Amino acid sequence: MDFDLYKFVDKYKLSSTEQSILQFILDHPEQSFNLNVRDLAKMNYTSPATIIRLAQKLGYRGYTDMLYRIHFSIKSKRYDLASEKPHSIIDTDCLLESVGSQGIESFVQLMRSAGKAPIYTSGVGFSQTAAQYIARKLLVLGYPAIMTDSFELFENNRLGAKVSFLVSRSGETYEIVKYAKLASAHGLAVISFTGDQPNTLAERSSLNFKIEDQDKFDDRNMNVNYFYPSVVAMFEFLTSKL
Repeated sequence: MDFDLYKFVDKYKLSSTEQSILQFILDHPEQSFNLNVRDLAKMNYTSPATIIRLAQKLGYRGYTDMLYRIHFSIKSKRYDLASEKPHSIIDTDCLLESVGSQGIESFVQLMRSAGKAPIYTSGVGFSQTAAQYIARKLLVLGYPAIMTDSFELFENNRLGAKVSFLVSRSGETYEIVKYAKLASAHGLAVISFTGDQPNTLAERSSLNFKIEDQDKFDDRNMNVNYFYPSVVAMFEFLTSKL
């Protein structure tokens, strides 16, 4: 299983040593899970304190918590890929239940508040495809949606938009986080779709829908992942309530 850490390195400002340690844990999850912090430090030519600081920097309670959660995440991913059960692809019932009645109510209220004003949608990379789908669906439903990658639209908001849809699996994509900041500063409500990990975009959103990210360490979407079709499925469900 491939792991791509460039966003983790950027988000958490990991040093080359910390990156090497994390890469070792990801590449050797079973071996690492059975090592104490001193043994792992020795194998990576570093100190136990460095590994403990890495765990804390990544948001874990400590070394053991970091190993357990990473180990569990990787094992769960391997099980999902090996399973032939349909629910291992997209568990639609679970996905839609995660929205909750409060999420539906908030979504409907924000869409009503938009009135006839333009609605901006945006995403970068693979998220752009999901954002384009959202824009096209809104147009079909009679909403004046605009797919954009322009900072100026959010910054000036001369079109008088009231709502924006932003998609980012990591919730840390620079452009999308900046759009959210600009939107909030200029009176636009932000409805976002992100992965289920804590992230900046979710914090800056008026309404955030978290979707399970089945491979949090695959930053470039190299492995099988159903986050993006899940965004579309959840959006379809939400618009059915309008």
